[in-house]
Amino acid sequence: MQIVFFFFLLMVTSIDPTTLSPNSTVVLNPGIGQDEICSKEIYEWSLTLKHELQKKFPQLHIVLSRGMYEKINQKQIASACNHINPDLFISLHISKNFQTTISIYSYLQNPTTDYWNTEKNSLTLIPTDKSHSSYTKVSRHLTETLTSLLKKQYPHAAWYGIPFRPLHGIHAPAFAIELSVTRPNEWRSYTPSLIKNLSSLIEPESLTL
Repeated sequence: MQIVFFFFLLMVTSIDPTTLSPNSTVVLNPGIGQDEICSKEIYEWSLTLKHELQKKFPQLHIVLSRGMYEKINQKQIASACNHINPDLFISLHISKNFQTTISIYSYLQNPTTDYWNTEKNSLTLIPTDKSHSSYTKVSRHLTETLTSLLKKQYPHAAWYGIPFRPLHGIHAPAFAIELSVTRPNEWRSYTPSLIKNLSSLIEPESLTL
């Protein structure tokens, strides 16, 4: 049996990833929904977040990972994201359910070793399945902060640290937001609160461990 390991080569800088600023680069990843209608809603939600955040922070550079009808796999998304080297990666998802909930995910593969300090200040060869580990702590910090803020309005908001596939291979602070909805366009009711609370993550020097 032939085993193939995938790596990517990355120049890791010494910039503090726990601090975001209005000059940051953010990648929004519109996930693929359960059907075409759901996928369109996710894309529209992503565009809305992009436009509203850029109204508040004109210097914020926000990139969508794909076009509305573009179909790319997770390896391609991770490769493109890592080439951009963003300050933050946010994956957006909507699922149909019998009750409305909001879940925040950070990528956690191993609860012990993922928290070991693996950051390097040189040209580093990193296995794809370990690419998240350099930012495990800050990603958890971001998700816990966002979840805490959302709970003030949505008590059912919850954070999960799991190997969430849409975050696999991302070498940046990253988290995912998933809305479970009961009716079409229900994401609109969440948008003002999400804009407000995401904005709190972008304020200068607001995120220090």
